[in-house]
This record gives sequence, C-alpha cells and structure tokens, in this order.
Amino acid sequence: MRIDPIPLWAFICPALFLVAAAILLMLPSGAETNTCEVYPEEVANSLDELQVFEQINNYRVASGLHALVVSPLLTQTAAWKAYDMYAHAYIGHIDSLGRDPWQMQSDCGYSFNTWKGENLSPVGISDPLLAWQNSPGHNNLLLSSNFNAAGISTSGGYWALEFGGFVDIISLSPPTPEPIPVTPPPITLAPEQPEPTPTECQVVE
Repeated sequence: MRIDPIPLWAFICPALFLVAAAILLMLPSGAETNTCEVYPEEVANSLDELQVFEQINNYRVASGLHALVVSPLLTQTAAWKAYDMYAHAYIGHIDSLGRDPWQMQSDCGYSFNTWKGENLSPVGISDPLLAWQNSPGHNNLLLSSNFNAAGISTSGGYWALEFGGFVDIISLSPPTPEPIPVTPPPITLAPEQPEPTPTECQVVE
C-alpha cells in the first residue's frame, strides 16, 4: 500500500495558529481596542449635567474668567469615563483600558495639541461642583484661564468633567455669501437735438 507524504502546509498552518493565539494571550486587556464608544443617550447632556455646567461657568465668570464652551468631543470623553467608572466601580484618572486622560481624550477624537485636564467625582457626592471647589487641585482646573471648552457627564452617581484649550465646535450656520457686484446698466443719453435753424419773420404790412 502506498502512503503519500504529509504535505508541509499541514504542519505550518497549525503552528502559525498557535503562534497567533499566543500573541493574543500576551496582549494586555487594554490593547484590544482604543475605544470611546458610548450610547447616544449618554452623550446627550441631561438637565442635571447642563445645570452643573452652567454653575461652573457662573463660578468662572464671577471670578473674572471667560465661560467654557460645551465641546462635543469632550462630552463624549466624559460620558465614556463616567460610565467606565460606574461599570467597573472605581474612581481614578486611569480608565479600565489603562489610559490616562490625555490618551483617552485623544481616542475620543479630542487629539488637539492644547491644554487638557480632568475632574472626577465618586458616588455619594450630591454636589460635585462644591466638592471640586473645596479641593485646591480641582478648583485650580475650574478656574484655569487655559481652558476654553469642556464636557461633563454623570453615570450611576459618578461624575466626569473633561477640560480642553481648543474649541472643537463646528458652526452649522451657512457662511455669509459675499455680495455680488452689481454692474449698473449703461446710461443711454438722448441724442442731441440740433439747434433750430432761425427763420425769417415775415411781417405783414
């Protein structure tokens, strides 16, 4: 009976599979994906979140600073961070994927080379703004003139406030069109009337 030799690919393919599986097992959990996906309803600010944001701006203006603009990208970052803290029951500036606030903001789309910051509040704090005001480090961020935009979110009692120096809002209003130069119609001059030829007066005697 003839026995055909086993083809080489029969050994290579399982070996490659085992190597790939080993590499995947060696990767840290945070290397799976740099995500910032949240439910749309988490990104849309609630009345409570908007109220705290307004109070922050009132506090800044009363201190002689400019108000912060609501940033869509930083709001998404805050929504991710607040939900991540709630889902994993922690409070800290390193998220469950091992990212610091700067990397997290960049993964959420806010990758501008500008000033950045983050304030957090754990479960059980009924007034996050008051808690931040009573903490020198957090209060310094609230009153920093380097920040022009921010995003805020809460989830399960956790609060996240993300700061940035760059305003990433895109105006949805159409640009003002440039005025179209109007060429005045040509002026048509009436033809000159010839001087009347003097006629002799006939005197009837």
